[in-house]
Amino acid sequence: MTLLTNLAGYLYRQPDLLFALSRYEDRRYAEHLPAIDRPIWITGLARSGTTILLQLLADAPEAATHRHRDYPFVHTPILWNRLQALLPRGDTTPRERAHRDRLLETPDSPEAMEEPIWQHFFAQAHDVSRPSALETNAAFDAFFQQHLRKLLYLRGGTRYLAKANYNLPRIPYLLRLFPDARFICLIRHPYSFIASSLKQDALFTAEQTADPSKLRHTQLSGHYEFGLDKRPIHFGEDTTQQQILSDFANPDRSAQLTAWARYWAAGAAYLHAQRDNPALCLLRYEDLCADPRGSLQRIATHTGLTLPADLIAHAEATVSPPDYYPATLPEADRTGLASTLSPMAAAFDYTL
Repeated sequence: MTLLTNLAGYLYRQPDLLFALSRYEDRRYAEHLPAIDRPIWITGLARSGTTILLQLLADAPEAATHRHRDYPFVHTPILWNRLQALLPRGDTTPRERAHRDRLLETPDSPEAMEEPIWQHFFAQAHDVSRPSALETNAAFDAFFQQHLRKLLYLRGGTRYLAKANYNLPRIPYLLRLFPDARFICLIRHPYSFIASSLKQDALFTAEQTADPSKLRHTQLSGHYEFGLDKRPIHFGEDTTQQQILSDFANPDRSAQLTAWARYWAAGAAYLHAQRDNPALCLLRYEDLCADPRGSLQRIATHTGLTLPADLIAHAEATVSPPDYYPATLPEADRTGLASTLSPMAAAFDYTL
C-alpha cells in the first residue's frame, strides 16, 4: 500500500509525464481501439450495493471494467498492463477488502478507478462548497472517450462497465458525452444506509489515524466517502449541504446521525428527480438481496448485457443482506430522524 501510494503521489504530480505516455498509447494502439457502445455506469451513494453489483455484472461476456491492478497508472492502462504482464505475479489470494464487509478481492477484481482522471481535469470535483455537477471540459471529454476505448481493447470487451459513486450528479454530463449510456442507480433503506455508513466511517477514521498513508491513498484514488477527509457529494442545495457539513463537523453521535440522514435524503431526492429518465434503472438494494434473479433480469433488459444462467445462479447463491453487524439503526438512534427521511423514504416505498 505504501509503495503504491508513494508512486501514485509522484505520478499525479507529473501530469505532463502521464499525458505524454497516454498520447503515446493513443498513437501506438490507434488502429486497434474499438468504438464505444452504450457504456454502463453503476452509481449511488456508497454503502448502497454498488460494489457487489459491479462484481456480478463484470462477469458478463461483453463487460470491460477497470481492475485493482490498473492503479496507479489509470491514465495509461494498456502500457501499465503490458508491463505488469512481464513481471512476476504477486499474491493473488482473495482477501476481504478494507471495508470488512465480506467482499473478497484480488488484483484482478473489478474496481472503481475513474476518479483519478476526473480529479486531474476538474480541480473542483470534490470541493464540498460547490455543486458536484460539472461544467463541460473539452480536454477531459477527448481524453475520457479515448480512455474508454482503451479499456475495451485491453479487456477484450464490447461494453464499458464501471462503478462510480461520484458520477451520480454527473449523469447529465455523461449523457451529453455518451447519449446511449445506461445507468444503474442503487438506493438503500435509510436506516440501513446510516448504520452501515457510521460503521465504515469509524473504521476508516481509525485506520487513517493509525496509518496516514491510508488517508493519502484514499485521496489520490479519489475515495472521500468516509474517514478523516470525508467529502459529501453536493447535490445542488447550498443550505442542505452546509447543514450536512456542519453536522459532520460535530463529533456528537446525534449530529453524525443527522448528517447521514440529511445526506441520504439529498441523494434520494436527486435520484427521485431523475426517475423518468429512460437512461436510468433505479434499483433498491433490498430488492437486489431479496430477488437477485429478478433484479438482474431487469438490469439485463435495461442495459442489453448478456447475463448467463451461471452468473444469475451465482448471484442467487451469494447475494444476501448483511448479517455480520446490526444492519439497521437501534430505536434510540432513530429519534428525530423521521422528519428528514420521511418524504424520500415514502417516495421509494420504504417504511420507517
